[in-house]
Amino acid sequence: MINPHNVLKVLSNLISDKLFRYSPSSINPDEEHVASNFYKCLESILESTSHIFETENTLDHDDELDDENIEDPLPLTSTDEHLDPIKDTVCEPIDEYNLQNHFSLDYMKRVVDYYDEINPIRGKRKRKWRTAKHRFQRVPNPQCIARFRKYIEAGGAKQHKVDNVDIYVYDQFEHARHNFLSVHDIDLRRRGLKKARELNLNDFEASEGWLWSFKYRHGICTRKITKLVMKKVVESQEEIYQSAKNFVLETNKIIEGYTPNQVLNTDQIGVELEVHGGRTLTHSGEKSTWGSVRSLWAATHAYTIQPITTMDGCVLNPLYMCLKEVSGRIGDNVKKNLFHAKNIVLTCSKSGKLTLSLVTYWVNQCLIPNLQSRTLLLVDSLPHQVHPEVYKGLKHFEYRVIPPKTTPIIQPLDV
Repeated sequence: MINPHNVLKVLSNLISDKLFRYSPSSINPDEEHVASNFYKCLESILESTSHIFETENTLDHDDELDDENIEDPLPLTSTDEHLDPIKDTVCEPIDEYNLQNHFSLDYMKRVVDYYDEINPIRGKRKRKWRTAKHRFQRVPNPQCIARFRKYIEAGGAKQHKVDNVDIYVYDQFEHARHNFLSVHDIDLRRRGLKKARELNLNDFEASEGWLWSFKYRHGICTRKITKLVMKKVVESQEEIYQSAKNFVLETNKIIEGYTPNQVLNTDQIGVELEVHGGRTLTHSGEKSTWGSVRSLWAATHAYTIQPITTMDGCVLNPLYMCLKEVSGRIGDNVKKNLFHAKNIVLTCSKSGKLTLSLVTYWVNQCLIPNLQSRTLLLVDSLPHQVHPEVYKGLKHFEYRVIPPKTTPIIQPLDV
């Protein structure tokens, strides 16, 4: 994944180190045009799944070397024997391997299109080989243009077709994972073979070696699925993001009427009594992987805390804490040895989670003492927390419910 900010930082450092002779000045239209082209190039790279850099060295513009006034005695044709002969051109021998690995299909098309462009007035080819060579200096001799035409007609050289297979398979993989679909090695190989047949790449076998290289290039590995979601959830992702966006826009308008210390957010947070990891490094081929904890009960049970924060980043006192007690109440023996903190309101339930009555208790003990002359509270959509009776009687108070499934995106205490 390319971070454009890092690219900009590196570019800035290179300019400072290599082009230090240039001093800062006002920006002119030409510089704005160059910067715009840089941005479009970077944006194209970020939006693509793969990219190839090609270098061309030239000091001319396309139109400066058009040979419109020079008669071209050779007719426009795609055969080698009719290409413009240049006596002082050194015809460097190139083979199939060189063409495939030094010229992309897009580059070949640009060379051929440039060389074959027709003068609309004369009806003949606009440029001679000398001009094309000056524009595309990587092309060693005129025979390459005829070879380029053959590759273009065939859909590219073998390496180009293999690259197209790679791009297609990766796009299919990205689409599947975007929809949380399971993907296996056999799926990648089937997609590769399907695309290869479409490109008439009949000797492509999607071998184990190709599969390993493909996964290595794109950083793909086998991972344990840690969460399952229904197809309905996947299909509603766009609705969830749109709901979050609308809520933020509407709430921002309302927040303008409040000061930062008048805007509050609260969230119920479950905490495991003993935190443990779900994965570990161990020996390959191990049939059963075990992990050790002090207490199985503590590793599967949690208590709940509910903090309140303000828009300007302050955590308000007291903190609400709900323990889990089998009886639903704290025993007398526990009370005797329990540490009493002034900034904690302690309660309990059978599940360790908050009920309607416990949420009401939180309002009385924690929220009301922190109310301002005006207060806006942002809460998630837990049923007991959004019940109107809970906030009944509070003056100069307003609360907004964060839409379901959007809290990981926009709730301050979650992001």
